[in-house]
Amino acid sequence: MSDLSLSNAASTKFCRSFWRYLEKPLTGLLLTLALSLMAKGFPIVKAHGAEVPEVADRSTLDVTNIVSRSTDLAQFEATNQQTLPDGTYVFGQSPEADQVGSTYLVFEANDEQIVGAFYMPTSSFDCFYGEPEVEHLELTVVNSEDQSEYAHTVELQRDTSVATVGNSAIASLHLTGYHQIDTVSPNDHRILAACKVAQQQLGRN
Repeated sequence: MSDLSLSNAASTKFCRSFWRYLEKPLTGLLLTLALSLMAKGFPIVKAHGAEVPEVADRSTLDVTNIVSRSTDLAQFEATNQQTLPDGTYVFGQSPEADQVGSTYLVFEANDEQIVGAFYMPTSSFDCFYGEPEVEHLELTVVNSEDQSEYAHTVELQRDTSVATVGNSAIASLHLTGYHQIDTVSPNDHRILAACKVAQQQLGRN
């Protein structure tokens, strides 16, 4: 074997040994660099067969975070809205007003407080007061005969639409067992006014 062949063989052996010496440190360095680039949003890379763990695309994560925060904000705002919009409401067991034998209720909601009355046409009426809860009206009814009081609840379902009839705000609302009546009659106004006066007097006592 010539001196040139021996020299080439020795050179090749030295290069292989030197590469084996550097291979592990270089592989670790490339892997660290790949992880650093991935954390900054660069595409995922591979270094010498070592697979970098895949993560979700950052743009997808950002959109998910925005949607999640928007949903949380909407829920927060919904819980802080009024339980019942201010306005005057009339309901009846009959969908038509002034039907003999049917019970009606008229009430005014103002700043989360309710004042109104249950009544039947051509009969007396019982005033009530209370507060709207999320799923029902929490009422205290005053018996017109002996002025005794008793608790009463009416289940409700709310709607966001609000209409105006004359000078009164009529919000769309559903009470279990009753039909909403859009027109507030003079008799409704009379009964409501009497109960508001009675409630104010009760508040002063």
